[in-house]
Amino acid sequence: MEDIPGKIDALISWANDIKAYVLRAVLGGKEGSAWKLVAGRSNRKYANEDAVVQVVKKAGVFADAKDTARVDSRFVAQFFEKYHRHVLRDIEKITGSNSGLSDEFARLNFELSSYRNLQNKKQPCYMMTREGFTMLVMGYTGKKTMKFKELYIKRFKEMEQFIKTLVTARKKILLLTENIKLLHENPKPYHFSMSAT
Repeated sequence: MEDIPGKIDALISWANDIKAYVLRAVLGGKEGSAWKLVAGRSNRKYANEDAVVQVVKKAGVFADAKDTARVDSRFVAQFFEKYHRHVLRDIEKITGSNSGLSDEFARLNFELSSYRNLQNKKQPCYMMTREGFTMLVMGYTGKKTMKFKELYIKRFKEMEQFIKTLVTARKKILLLTENIKLLHENPKPYHFSMSAT
């Protein structure tokens, strides 16, 4: 437990580095094996969506298809140094019909999902929103756990801001693309370039 604050600082630093890199890459038109941004298209898609999902899920906090920040229950187990089965038990306890939590809150904030373990067996996990995460960890105690909660809530806010930045960038790229099409009857690829050359 003593090393959790150090892990969180490193995670936040890593996430900020990734955020800056991805934003520069997307705005610069960089293309990767798992993602691609194509000028002139409003329906941006990843070249390999399954690969993207696996990469972001391993990072713990990720954006779902509706641009909502979510966290994987396995990540919560890892950082709170709990068995994943105990985290699942805790989620099922607070989302159960006798818990007092509304069905709507449970449905919106705790999405049942699955993953393949090392033996390639399908196992359950949950994808939680910030509200779901907060509801879950409210029951966890201890000074180090409190520090972790505070830092992790901050990480969720950072991820939400990053998502807003990406959504804004998508809109600006679409607007830029439409304006280029208005200016040029038959635009060439270099018209869409963001370089100063």
